[in-house]
Amino acid sequence: GRSRAVIVDAHVHIGKTVHHFERLEVTADDLLREMDTHGVDMAVLCPAGADLAVNNRQGNNLVAAAVRAHPDRFLGLGTANPWYGEEALAELDYAIHTLGLSGFKFHSLVQGFHLNDPLLVYSLVEKAIDLDVPVYFHCGTPIMAMPYKIQDLVQLYPQAKLIMGHRGWDYHFDVIYVEQNCPGLWIETSKCEYVNLEHSYGQGNVDRLLYGSDYPISSMASELSKVRLLAGLTSENESAILGRNCLRLFGLEKHAG
Repeated sequence: GRSRAVIVDAHVHIGKTVHHFERLEVTADDLLREMDTHGVDMAVLCPAGADLAVNNRQGNNLVAAAVRAHPDRFLGLGTANPWYGEEALAELDYAIHTLGLSGFKFHSLVQGFHLNDPLLVYSLVEKAIDLDVPVYFHCGTPIMAMPYKIQDLVQLYPQAKLIMGHRGWDYHFDVIYVEQNCPGLWIETSKCEYVNLEHSYGQGNVDRLLYGSDYPISSMASELSKVRLLAGLTSENESAILGRNCLRLFGLEKHAG
């Protein structure tokens, strides 16, 4: 067995994107270097930029190639822009059945929809339920990705495995109510403020918190520190947030060490 708990980063990007008027490109090797520097064992990859917005097949193939090359280090999330309709649903099947990816990521700002849009989003969630895979929703951007919109999805589809990205980011007070109302909702930690994460931890949500870095937008160093600084953090709870919860969500408990 391992001498320490497994660390899994629940949210990193691979490929090319633009952020704050800067071009960023992340390769599998870049990710592995960053992970090795910070003792991260596994990471959940998703497409970025144009691959996320419109070139979904290209993005899904890129993620899958990284997972195939490093199956012990990477899990992959596929995507499809819901505006593609039936074609999007077919792409989601392809991502799971053909590429062997582990779930989906949708970004309502980049892909251009409201997170709770009945005509665009319900079919995506239903597809994920049919395939029995988790879904990561970017959360915390006004108007498209407000926390109460993911609450709508959780309450309509309690059987879905939904992840609130960035713990709703800046919408701390909204998130407090969403957490209370949605006990089955998973919460990824990247980019939310420390004090907001501390509130989630203090409210006893430890079993659904998923450490994520949002690399390269944020850094693994800072996001890991944010978790490790939590007041009253036990080693058991630290290993849950930093990896064990994510392994459980993706059905990989055997990797827990």
